[in-house]
Amino acid sequence: MKTPAAPKVAGRISLDGDPEGYAVDDSRGLFYTNLEDKDRTLRISTATRKVTATWMPSCGEEGPRGLVLTGDGAFLVVACPDHIEALAASTIATVVAVSCNPATFARDAARLISGGFRLLRVVPVDQFVWTPHLELAAVFRRMIRAADGNDRGLRARIETTTLVSERG
Repeated sequence: MKTPAAPKVAGRISLDGDPEGYAVDDSRGLFYTNLEDKDRTLRISTATRKVTATWMPSCGEEGPRGLVLTGDGAFLVVACPDHIEALAASTIATVVAVSCNPATFARDAARLISGGFRLLRVVPVDQFVWTPHLELAAVFRRMIRAADGNDRGLRARIETTTLVSERG
């Protein structure tokens, strides 16, 4: 029986931190890893060997301890010492979010922004005018950075809309 040859090193990627664990999305050419000492999770293009997204999973001082990519590649689940975080790992360009809770909207918006999205528009909707309850609708778009690192002029726009029902 013949012994297989040792794998060849195709290249190296230098990271500022201690990589811990990995997940691979071979169909999209993406490699994911945690930087345990920096409390960061990275997405790296296998073609360019450059970091294409960085998330801060809020694992605390002990940092992230493991990760797994969902079968469809939409979410990266990061294991922290006391909880898990689901990160938006897909390469979709636009997310439309609707929320009835400003606190959870803020939490989810922060996760999208840390994953490379920019908040373009928020519309508070007063759907039930006789209550203090508001709905929020928002549009997030994945940022495309120029070679110089600058965002290309995307700005958030906030509008208010009131839906009035006819009452007899």
